[in-house]
Amino acid sequence: ASPPGKSQSSGASLACEPCAKGLFQDQPGQLRCKRCEVGTYQDEEGSPTCKQCPLNSRTLALGSVEFGDCGCEENYINVGSEGNLTCAVCQVGLSCPFMGTEKSLENGFHPLGEGYTPKVLKGYYSKKDSPLEVYKCGRVFQCPGGLPDTCAGGLTGTPCAECPPGQTYSDGCQECELWRQFAWVFSAFFGFFILTMSYYLMTSKVTAKASVLFTTTCAFGMLVSLLQSIGIIGGMTVEFPINIKGIFSFMSIFVLDLESFGFACVAGANTPLRYIVSVILFPIAVGWLALNFGVSKLVPRHAWDSTKVLSCMGQVLQVAFSTMSAVALAPFMCYTHPNTQLSLLKYPNILCGSDDHALMLAGGSLLLVIGVFGFLAVCTYAAFRVPSWSATEQHKYVRCFRFLVFRFRLDSWWFGVPLLMRGPLISLPIVFATDYAGIQTVWVTVILLSFLACQALAWPWKVPLLNALDCWMSFCIMVLVAGSALYLEPVEEEGVTAAFVSAFSTGVMVLIFSSIGLMILMALSGLVRRAALGGGEEYAFINLGRTPDSEQVSVKLKVRRTRINRRTLKSPTPWSLAKGCNSPVTATAAPSAAAVEEMAELLGQMELPELEKALDTLAVFDTRRITSFMTMLSAEVLYEQADFKYGTRVSSQSFSQIPVKK
Repeated sequence: ASPPGKSQSSGASLACEPCAKGLFQDQPGQLRCKRCEVGTYQDEEGSPTCKQCPLNSRTLALGSVEFGDCGCEENYINVGSEGNLTCAVCQVGLSCPFMGTEKSLENGFHPLGEGYTPKVLKGYYSKKDSPLEVYKCGRVFQCPGGLPDTCAGGLTGTPCAECPPGQTYSDGCQECELWRQFAWVFSAFFGFFILTMSYYLMTSKVTAKASVLFTTTCAFGMLVSLLQSIGIIGGMTVEFPINIKGIFSFMSIFVLDLESFGFACVAGANTPLRYIVSVILFPIAVGWLALNFGVSKLVPRHAWDSTKVLSCMGQVLQVAFSTMSAVALAPFMCYTHPNTQLSLLKYPNILCGSDDHALMLAGGSLLLVIGVFGFLAVCTYAAFRVPSWSATEQHKYVRCFRFLVFRFRLDSWWFGVPLLMRGPLISLPIVFATDYAGIQTVWVTVILLSFLACQALAWPWKVPLLNALDCWMSFCIMVLVAGSALYLEPVEEEGVTAAFVSAFSTGVMVLIFSSIGLMILMALSGLVRRAALGGGEEYAFINLGRTPDSEQVSVKLKVRRTRINRRTLKSPTPWSLAKGCNSPVTATAAPSAAAVEEMAELLGQMELPELEKALDTLAVFDTRRITSFMTMLSAEVLYEQADFKYGTRVSSQSFSQIPVKK
């Protein structure tokens, strides 16, 4: 009988033949040898077994006769030298077919054909001298993939993020033509001209009402704010459809992303320098207004008013606040490449941690601390102080912050502060979760939903249509962001995104059950207290604040009702002064004056206990409307009776150019 490793073709054979290469026989007395299975080979004759290919490799077919028949499996690539097989995991951004090698990735050729040649995927980049170190491109279309060191449109650098010196990107790198440089110089002069004219355009008189010009101005400001928000959302790392990306790319100009408009033609090819130029644009704008103010003092007849200049500076910073915050936060947005290195999201050619990044980080930090946090702190302080300044007739201070309050109803003067915060808050998820598009989507949706609720509750704009449009546009942006979830990949069972989803879902469930518990507590308190829910005797936490005291309201209405007469109503009022006249209320306002006088007469006929009892029967919401009306009368009509007010409100008298005589 033939021993293992050999075969005997028939029983009459006088000798056993050893198994040929690629064959083996592990049992004695067999007529034929067996072929080596896939994943094994045999390069010697007469072997009872086959040799195993290295880890993560296999052969192409049965009966392989040499070590060279082994090749790395799909999603692995051979990084070993000639004659040495070492299979490494294929990085994200590479296509690694079966039998792929590093050498075939470098030169784009494989002996077995194109189907066995590794490639760089579209949207990724690798250097020719280190093809396995993969970078993720800032924009997919800039990196066509294929061979290493391949960029589209003449782009250079790592990863395909900049044009050669003297060129700018516009559907490919193009030479900086003279007209581009002229256009930027003209734009700079035009910008200075607009800043100068803004002093005259933004310092018109303000009243509690809204004129056509005022409505147009507010609508334009709302449009700019909307476009800035869309531009910031376009910076999210969600893979939106290509047609939507085109819109986002255009909107990026509103967050000062000037790279697509030939900015390199005037600012140079140095990326950190271009960023520093964009940072100093904001102090330059403020400095230009200060320079105009100083020059105007040389001509006393046309000298600018200091309070108007400060308000104009604030208006410029307010309009540019979302843009300023986006520029300041740009050096903090680092995304991770497949090779674990980090690049700036807006400037992919800048590696995080490099010297260039340190310079940009310093400039962004200064703008963030002084420009963003500083301006927000000043506006927050002013929002707290404006009502007291108005009540104590420190009108000069109120006029300095005209930009903060003039667009809103004077009992919602504070809304300018949360409106400022919307842009920076939308940017923060991109900063803290640059690599996690799903987390960005969730947090941006939560932020927009919170602002939508705030807008719906405050209804702050003076023009009702603007309130409706603002809510509608916020809703549309929120739906756009929520719809980006359709382009997200499924969440893995483990990882940062999975941990966030788990924690976020748990938090939402806690809030839901807390709300259910609060509703149960409210129902139980109603049984114990036995008072009408929402009534004057209810707990403060149910009424979301203290209930106006009926006795105090009644006393103020009775004691001060004699002041509400034609003599007071015919005295100079803020709105008449805003029109530049001191005449009595015109005929168009007479019906309102008569209605107020009739109300005063009816109040005079009621006894104090009767009035107090009537107020006690009202729901808290109705009582608060009465006290809000009293506050409005005190601030706008009965300005001689400061003790008549029952709340906080900014008076339009603070913006009058002619002081009200008392």
